[in-house]
Amino acid sequence: LNGLCGVSAPTYLCGSLVTTDCSCCKCDLFGLPDWNTELAEVAEIHHRHVKELHDIGVTMLRVDAALYEDVGDVSRTLNRFPWDYVFMEWWGEYPVGLHDKYIGQYRDVALTWKISDTLASEKNLSKFASRIFDLGQGVFGIPDEKAMYPIAYHDKRTDTAVQEVASYKNGLEYHQQQKFFMAWPKMTRILLWGGYRYSNVEQGPPGCENGQDLCNPVPV
Repeated sequence: LNGLCGVSAPTYLCGSLVTTDCSCCKCDLFGLPDWNTELAEVAEIHHRHVKELHDIGVTMLRVDAALYEDVGDVSRTLNRFPWDYVFMEWWGEYPVGLHDKYIGQYRDVALTWKISDTLASEKNLSKFASRIFDLGQGVFGIPDEKAMYPIAYHDKRTDTAVQEVASYKNGLEYHQQQKFFMAWPKMTRILLWGGYRYSNVEQGPPGCENGQDLCNPVPV
């Protein structure tokens, strides 16, 4: 698969105007080497890895970049084990009904943005009630019964505190959004956030060696 085609910014598309038709499934992020999941040897490696996770007590999974993986290959690896819950990284794409049938449910970040923007930014109180209480869906086509709503997530980081972006750097907005998520009856599954401290968005997670440019060994 190396060099077959590359998926990259700004569109993250390849060969089609949409990503849900699996046109990108055989492409590689930024043209980097990738697993050929059609090979039996690769499937066995992935199976052993997932089995190890399940054996040590992992019961829930988040599937990263689900749109760029073949649904059949992923489901054959994951569905050998009785997971309690599986959800997929998802952005604003309209679901075509395959991913939630064979892999798991969708992460809905659109509703997160709508809520945090309204709670933090709406200064006209006469508009506040209609804006916030009419919210019932984020990504078009993803109903609540198929959605996971994260309070915060990795790609929502900012270098400094930003009022309309709820994170640990602006505690008032973050806690306000968190309380709303837990109380709002239209949201069945929410994801509380755990992460690491950072001083700029280019830093990586803790655990690497001191002295590396992108290393941030101190957790939140």
